[in-house]
Amino acid sequence: MGKRDPVSDENAERGRRIAEWRLASPGWGQPHAEWDDDLGVPVPGVRYEDVTFCGAMIRRTGELCSIRAGAGTAHLGVGACFRHDTQVERAAGAWTVAHVIARIEDISPWEALLLAVKRAAAWARFYDVKLGEAPDDDALAPNGSHHHWVVAAERVNDKLARYSKMAVDAGVAAMLVQRARAEGEEIARVLNAAIGAAELDEEQETRLRVALRQALMELDTSPVPPHLDGEIVG
Repeated sequence: MGKRDPVSDENAERGRRIAEWRLASPGWGQPHAEWDDDLGVPVPGVRYEDVTFCGAMIRRTGELCSIRAGAGTAHLGVGACFRHDTQVERAAGAWTVAHVIARIEDISPWEALLLAVKRAAAWARFYDVKLGEAPDDDALAPNGSHHHWVVAAERVNDKLARYSKMAVDAGVAAMLVQRARAEGEEIARVLNAAIGAAELDEEQETRLRVALRQALMELDTSPVPPHLDGEIVG
């Protein structure tokens, strides 16, 4: 996901319409969804057997691209691969992911992206605090006492970056994305204060993950600006 120019408002809107047309078309269908334990929402699956192909036309040969859908992009599992991820396709991929989440959560697509950002930000903040509790660098190294926190932090920070990018690519105002991240960090700070400096083993971490997910799921969602509320059109 190299640095590129931001998706223009016009291309974000074009991408939204394309995503909704594809999702409503029998020829495209709904992407396979799998549960994401960190975000607490269903997201497009990325297993080989669950992902289709990019399908973009290769001008040089006239053939369809056979790279896996969304490979090398923020919208893993759906849409164009990194070679064909234009501004419009970046937006279309983001909106497709948004609809996968929104369909199950019964919220608007733009709320779905912000929800994912908020929850990823909460976990990122939580794991940052746990990393800060490591007694030394050796504890963070592989096989160290705190290395599992390193792995978890890398995982959720990748998700935070991807979903933040998708939200912006979909045309959700950067200010709203930043606010969602701040809200997620705030809930994590509250939970960190509650558990204090307790050392958690894997079983305790699992229980805490469930508690944090529940707390995040109870957060109120923001009102939906009419111009951002996208729905699938038949």
